[in-house]
Amino acid sequence: IPKCLRLRFPKKTAYLLRKRSSFMTASIRPLFRHFLAKRFIKKLERVHTYVIDIGSGRGDFAFWLAQEGYVVDCFEFSEDSIDQFKARKEKNKELPITLHPFDFFKDTTSRQVDLITCFEVLEHIEHDNEAVLKLFNWLKPHGYIIGSVPAHMSKWGVDDVTYGHVRRYEKKELQNLFEKN
Repeated sequence: IPKCLRLRFPKKTAYLLRKRSSFMTASIRPLFRHFLAKRFIKKLERVHTYVIDIGSGRGDFAFWLAQEGYVVDCFEFSEDSIDQFKARKEKNKELPITLHPFDFFKDTTSRQVDLITCFEVLEHIEHDNEAVLKLFNWLKPHGYIIGSVPAHMSKWGVDDVTYGHVRRYEKKELQNLFEKN
């Protein structure tokens, strides 16, 4: 294991960010993204209590949110992930977490939430503009959207095709996507 991966995140965050492309494997990246998001969320005032997690997977981040006292609605449509999520929920029945086992585009419920998390989702959506618009429609004034996407089309590769990506984002492109909505 490279020395930088054995270091604790809080003291070496900047170093790890600079080195992420050369040392951080695919299995480490989600942990690091979640670490950064958790650090941000812990700094929020606790008036932010209702969260939607888009593309929850097996629920790692969503269950952490619920354990921290947030009420979490999760959207996931992968059958394998749904099965894993349900098994985990069965062991944690007391947590305020709900799984909606379908694409969030199909949800017609009128919602107003404080926080939306969306990790590695937008790059799979052909009409990402519509997705971001839906997220903003759910978001309360002064709410937050926290997410991540793969960067730089110049790094497009066979993994992107395998994982069903439609695109990778440049920083300016992502800014424009959120600013116009």
